[in-house]
Amino acid sequence: MSLTVSQMAKASQLHYNVKNKFQKKHKKEYSDAFNGYEIDKTSDNNVMGMYNKDKAHLHINHRGTSKPLDLVSDRLKTLGLEKIDPQYNSRRKHTKQMIKSYPDAQHISASGHSMGGDTLLHAVHQSPSLAKHIDEIKVFNPLSVKKYDRDKDLHKKTQIHRTKDDIVSMIKQPYNTIIHKKNGSENTLEAHGLHNFINEEP
Repeated sequence: MSLTVSQMAKASQLHYNVKNKFQKKHKKEYSDAFNGYEIDKTSDNNVMGMYNKDKAHLHINHRGTSKPLDLVSDRLKTLGLEKIDPQYNSRRKHTKQMIKSYPDAQHISASGHSMGGDTLLHAVHQSPSLAKHIDEIKVFNPLSVKKYDRDKDLHKKTQIHRTKDDIVSMIKQPYNTIIHKKNGSENTLEAHGLHNFINEEP
Protein backbone atom coordinates (compact mmCIF):
# COMPACT_ATOMS: atom_id res chain seq x y z
CA MET A 1 0.00 0.00 0.00
CA SER A 2 1.46 3.35 -1.08
CA LEU A 3 -1.24 5.46 0.59
CA THR A 4 -2.99 4.91 3.91
CA VAL A 5 -6.77 5.03 4.29
CA SER A 6 -6.40 8.46 5.86
CA GLN A 7 -4.32 9.72 2.92
CA MET A 8 -6.84 8.42 0.39
CA ALA A 9 -9.61 10.21 2.27
CA LYS A 10 -7.50 13.38 2.21
CA ALA A 11 -6.97 13.05 -1.55
CA SER A 12 -10.71 12.72 -1.96
CA GLN A 13 -11.38 15.69 0.31
CA LEU A 14 -9.01 17.99 -1.60
CA HIS A 15 -10.74 17.01 -4.85
CA TYR A 16 -13.85 18.90 -3.72
CA ASN A 17 -11.89 22.17 -3.95
CA VAL A 18 -11.68 21.83 -7.75
CA LYS A 19 -14.53 23.64 -9.51
CA ASN A 20 -13.65 22.65 -13.07
CA LYS A 21 -10.03 22.12 -14.09
CA PHE A 22 -7.03 21.86 -11.79
CA GLN A 23 -5.39 25.24 -11.16
CA LYS A 24 -1.91 25.90 -9.74
CA LYS A 25 -3.36 26.36 -6.25
CA HIS A 26 -5.01 22.93 -6.40
CA LYS A 27 -1.82 21.25 -7.56
CA LYS A 28 0.05 22.94 -4.72
CA GLU A 29 -2.48 21.63 -2.20
CA TYR A 30 -1.78 18.10 -3.40
CA SER A 31 2.01 18.52 -3.60
CA ASP A 32 2.02 19.86 -0.03
CA ALA A 33 -0.09 16.96 1.23
CA PHE A 34 1.50 14.19 -0.87
CA ASN A 35 5.24 14.48 -1.24
CA GLY A 36 6.51 13.14 -4.56
CA TYR A 37 3.11 13.00 -6.28
CA GLU A 38 2.16 15.03 -9.34
CA ILE A 39 -1.37 15.66 -10.61
CA ASP A 40 -2.21 14.04 -13.93
CA LYS A 41 -2.72 16.70 -16.60
CA THR A 42 -6.16 15.35 -17.57
CA SER A 43 -7.52 15.55 -14.02
CA ASP A 44 -10.75 17.51 -13.59
CA ASN A 45 -13.59 17.91 -11.10
CA ASN A 46 -14.85 14.39 -11.82
CA VAL A 47 -11.72 12.24 -11.97
CA MET A 48 -8.37 13.05 -10.38
CA GLY A 49 -5.11 11.18 -10.83
CA MET A 50 -1.80 11.64 -9.03
CA TYR A 51 1.38 9.78 -9.83
CA ASN A 52 4.56 9.14 -7.87
CA LYS A 53 7.31 8.22 -10.32
CA ASP A 54 9.73 6.93 -7.67
CA LYS A 55 7.09 4.60 -6.22
CA ALA A 56 5.59 3.81 -9.63
CA HIS A 57 2.23 4.42 -7.97
CA LEU A 58 -0.87 5.90 -9.58
CA HIS A 59 -3.82 6.89 -7.41
CA ILE A 60 -7.18 7.82 -8.91
CA ASN A 61 -10.14 9.45 -7.19
CA HIS A 62 -13.78 9.90 -8.24
CA ARG A 63 -15.40 12.95 -6.67
CA GLY A 64 -18.82 12.87 -5.04
CA THR A 65 -21.85 15.11 -5.52
CA SER A 66 -20.84 18.76 -5.82
CA LYS A 67 -22.48 20.31 -8.90
CA PRO A 68 -25.99 20.40 -10.48
CA LEU A 69 -25.23 17.62 -12.97
CA ASP A 70 -24.32 15.34 -10.06
CA LEU A 71 -27.86 15.69 -8.72
CA VAL A 72 -29.16 14.27 -12.00
CA SER A 73 -26.78 11.35 -11.60
CA ASP A 74 -27.95 10.81 -8.04
CA ARG A 75 -31.55 10.65 -9.27
CA LEU A 76 -30.75 8.22 -12.08
CA LYS A 77 -28.90 6.07 -9.57
CA THR A 78 -31.92 5.84 -7.27
CA LEU A 79 -33.96 4.72 -10.29
CA GLY A 80 -31.38 2.07 -11.21
CA LEU A 81 -30.52 3.85 -14.46
CA GLU A 82 -26.83 4.57 -13.90
CA LYS A 83 -25.94 2.59 -17.05
CA ILE A 84 -27.49 5.31 -19.20
CA ASP A 85 -26.02 8.18 -17.19
CA PRO A 86 -23.41 9.93 -19.38
CA GLN A 87 -21.45 10.97 -16.29
CA TYR A 88 -21.01 7.36 -15.11
CA ASN A 89 -19.80 6.41 -18.58
CA SER A 90 -17.51 9.42 -19.03
CA ARG A 91 -15.86 8.78 -15.65
CA ARG A 92 -15.23 5.16 -16.62
CA LYS A 93 -13.66 6.18 -19.94
CA HIS A 94 -11.60 8.91 -18.29
CA THR A 95 -10.26 6.46 -15.72
CA LYS A 96 -9.29 3.93 -18.39
CA GLN A 97 -7.49 6.56 -20.44
CA MET A 98 -5.64 7.85 -17.40
CA ILE A 99 -4.34 4.37 -16.56
CA LYS A 100 -3.17 3.89 -20.15
CA SER A 101 -1.06 7.03 -19.76
CA TYR A 102 1.06 5.35 -17.05
CA PRO A 103 2.41 2.08 -18.51
CA ASP A 104 5.21 2.07 -15.90
CA ALA A 105 2.82 2.12 -12.94
CA GLN A 106 3.34 -0.97 -10.80
CA HIS A 107 0.63 -0.16 -8.28
CA ILE A 108 -2.72 1.48 -9.04
CA SER A 109 -5.14 2.39 -6.28
CA ALA A 110 -8.48 4.18 -6.42
CA SER A 111 -10.87 5.93 -4.09
CA GLY A 112 -14.19 7.73 -4.13
CA HIS A 113 -16.56 9.42 -1.72
CA SER A 114 -20.37 9.29 -1.77
CA MET A 115 -21.50 9.28 -5.43
CA GLY A 116 -17.83 9.01 -6.40
CA GLY A 117 -17.58 5.68 -4.61
CA ASP A 118 -20.44 4.35 -6.67
CA THR A 119 -19.17 5.69 -10.01
CA LEU A 120 -15.80 4.09 -9.28
CA LEU A 121 -17.25 0.68 -8.45
CA HIS A 122 -19.58 0.89 -11.44
CA ALA A 123 -16.58 1.65 -13.68
CA VAL A 124 -14.48 -1.31 -12.56
CA HIS A 125 -17.40 -3.71 -12.87
CA GLN A 126 -18.37 -2.48 -16.31
CA SER A 127 -14.79 -2.76 -17.58
CA PRO A 128 -12.85 -6.02 -17.00
CA SER A 129 -9.62 -4.41 -18.24
CA LEU A 130 -10.03 -1.58 -15.74
CA ALA A 131 -10.65 -3.99 -12.90
CA LYS A 132 -7.54 -5.94 -13.87
CA HIS A 133 -5.25 -2.91 -13.57
CA ILE A 134 -6.53 -1.47 -10.29
CA ASP A 135 -5.27 -3.51 -7.35
CA GLU A 136 -6.68 -1.55 -4.40
CA ILE A 137 -10.04 0.21 -3.98
CA LYS A 138 -11.21 2.19 -0.97
CA VAL A 139 -14.54 4.02 -1.01
CA PHE A 140 -15.94 6.30 1.69
CA ASN A 141 -19.62 6.46 2.67
CA PRO A 142 -20.62 5.39 -0.86
CA LEU A 143 -24.00 6.09 -2.39
CA SER A 144 -26.16 2.96 -2.29
CA VAL A 145 -23.61 0.49 -3.65
CA LYS A 146 -25.25 -2.47 -5.32
CA LYS A 147 -23.85 -5.98 -5.48
CA TYR A 148 -21.77 -6.87 -8.50
CA ASP A 149 -21.05 -10.53 -9.14
CA ARG A 150 -18.87 -10.32 -12.26
CA ASP A 151 -15.49 -10.62 -10.62
CA LYS A 152 -14.98 -12.33 -7.27
CA ASP A 153 -11.34 -11.26 -7.24
CA LEU A 154 -12.49 -7.66 -7.26
CA HIS A 155 -14.15 -8.20 -3.90
CA LYS A 156 -10.72 -8.97 -2.42
CA LYS A 157 -9.42 -5.59 -3.60
CA THR A 158 -12.39 -3.56 -2.41
CA GLN A 159 -12.96 -2.03 1.01
CA ILE A 160 -15.85 0.18 2.07
CA HIS A 161 -15.22 2.68 4.84
CA ARG A 162 -18.27 4.22 6.45
CA THR A 163 -19.28 6.03 9.60
CA LYS A 164 -21.92 4.37 11.74
CA ASP A 165 -24.44 7.23 11.55
CA ASP A 166 -24.07 8.03 7.85
CA ILE A 167 -27.50 7.92 6.18
CA VAL A 168 -26.15 7.82 2.60
CA SER A 169 -24.36 4.48 3.04
CA MET A 170 -26.70 2.99 5.63
CA ILE A 171 -27.90 0.15 3.40
CA LYS A 172 -25.90 -3.03 4.03
CA GLN A 173 -22.88 -3.05 1.75
CA PRO A 174 -21.94 -6.09 -0.39
CA TYR A 175 -18.21 -5.66 0.28
CA ASN A 176 -15.85 -5.84 3.23
CA THR A 177 -16.95 -2.87 5.34
CA ILE A 178 -15.02 -1.08 8.07
CA ILE A 179 -16.97 1.14 10.45
CA HIS A 180 -15.29 4.32 11.69
CA LYS A 181 -16.16 6.42 14.68
CA LYS A 182 -17.72 9.76 13.89
CA ASN A 183 -15.50 12.77 14.60
CA GLY A 184 -16.83 16.01 16.03
CA SER A 185 -20.47 17.05 15.93
CA GLU A 186 -23.38 14.75 16.74
CA ASN A 187 -25.19 16.06 13.65
CA THR A 188 -25.95 13.06 11.41
CA LEU A 189 -25.04 15.12 8.33
CA GLU A 190 -21.53 15.47 9.74
CA ALA A 191 -21.23 11.69 9.66
CA HIS A 192 -21.06 11.80 5.86
CA GLY A 193 -17.96 13.99 5.71
CA LEU A 194 -14.50 12.79 4.76
CA HIS A 195 -13.00 14.36 7.89
CA ASN A 196 -14.25 11.26 9.74
CA PHE A 197 -11.65 9.13 7.93
CA ILE A 198 -8.63 11.41 8.13
CA ASN A 199 -6.07 10.62 10.84
CA GLU A 200 -8.53 8.31 12.55
CA GLU A 201 -8.37 4.59 13.13
CA PRO A 202 -11.52 2.46 12.72
